Amino acid sequence: MKKFLSFSLPACFVFAVLWGWSERQSKSSFDINELSVFSLGLGTQARKEREYKIGVVSSSQATSDSPQTVVYRLLSLIATTNQELSAEKLLKRKYSLSKAKTFIFRDIYFDTYDNKLNKHNAIYRLRYRWKQRNSFYKYIRGENIRDNKPVRVEVQAKLDRRKIAPGYSEALETRFELDGNKPPLSQLASSWHTNQLLSAMVLLAKTGRFADGFISPLVDVARQLQSVGHENKRVYLRSKKVIVSERTRYHLSMKTPWGSGNNPDHAFIVTIDKYWDFPVDKNIMRETQIAKQLLININRRDNAKTEIEIEFERNTSTELDLQIDKTLNIEKKARLIKVRNTFLADQKYIFSELQKNLLKSGFQAQPVDASKY
Repeated sequence: MKKFLSFSLPACFVFAVLWGWSERQSKSSFDINELSVFSLGLGTQARKEREYKIGVVSSSQATSDSPQTVVYRLLSLIATTNQELSAEKLLKRKYSLSKAKTFIFRDIYFDTYDNKLNKHNAIYRLRYRWKQRNSFYKYIRGENIRDNKPVRVEVQAKLDRRKIAPGYSEALETRFELDGNKPPLSQLASSWHTNQLLSAMVLLAKTGRFADGFISPLVDVARQLQSVGHENKRVYLRSKKVIVSERTRYHLSMKTPWGSGNNPDHAFIVTIDKYWDFPVDKNIMRETQIAKQLLININRRDNAKTEIEIEFERNTSTELDLQIDKTLNIEKKARLIKVRNTFLADQKYIFSELQKNLLKSGFQAQPVDASKY
C-alpha cells in the first residue's frame, strides 16, 4: 500500500487531470451508483481507527503546566520507568518515545445541505497540512507560495463511528493523499494562486474523480449512502465547517512482527490539538476570505479549544487485525488477539493516566465522544 500518490506529469497534463472532468462534473457532485461499483478506489483501503479523546479546558486552578507538558511527562515516564505496561510484559520489549513534532491543519468538512452524511454516520473532510505556522500564514496570504506550499493534502472518510466507552470510539477510515513535494501537487501548489488550488482540491473532494478513477474515501461514502437506501443517486456536497488546528504529536514505538508502512514501529500516536472552528457558506471564495480573516486574528482569539487524542497506530493495528482475520490456527489466533488486547489495555491506561494528571494540574479534562465536526 503506497502512502502517497505521485505522478511525473507535464504541467499542462496535471491541469487536465484535476480540471479536465469539470465540464462533466460542473455541478460538483457524484453519482452513488458510479462510485459504488469500484472494487478499490485510489488511496488506502478501509482500516479500523481506535482512539480515545479528552477535552481540556483551563481553569483558575490550573498550574503553570501546559497540556503538552502533562502529556510529555507521562509518556516520558512510560518510556523510561522500569514499570512495564501490558504489551511490554507480554512481548518483553520496551516502548520508546519520539521527539515532539508540530503541524498546522486547515480542514474543510463536507456534507449535503440536509446533513445526510452525518445522519448516516459518515464524516468526510479535506485536509491541508503544513509543518510550520509561518508557512501556513504566508501561503494563505499568497506570500511566496512556492516555499510555503502545504506538505500534504488529503481527503479522508470516517464511517460507522461507534462509541464503545466514555471517550473511546472506533470507526472505519480511508484516505487519499497527495505529497506536496511530488507531482502533481508540487507543480500545482508552486504555481497556482491559493484560491485556484483550494478550488481544485475542493472539486476533487466533491466529485471523487482523479485521473482515470475515483478516490477511495468518496467511494466508501457512496457505498455507505447506497447501503442505507439514499433516495437521490446524485449527491451534491457542500462545505459545512472549516477547522484550523495546531497539533503537537508524539509517538510511542515498539518493534514488533506486525509493523507496517513507513513507520512500522509506531504503536501509539498521542496528539494535542489547539483548534478553532467556524461554519462556512457554500461560496468557495467566501470560504477563502473567512479563512484569511481567521489567520489574521488567530493570536487574538480566545475561543480556541484543546483536545487530546490517544490512537492505536495503524502501522501496528492494521497488520494485527489482518493476521487475526486470516489465521485459521486456533492457538495462533488466540495469541494474536491477546497481543491486540494488551495494546488496547495500554491505550486505555495512557488515557486514564492522562486524564488524572490533567485534573491534578488544575485543568478540566473530560472524555469527548463526538468528532470535531
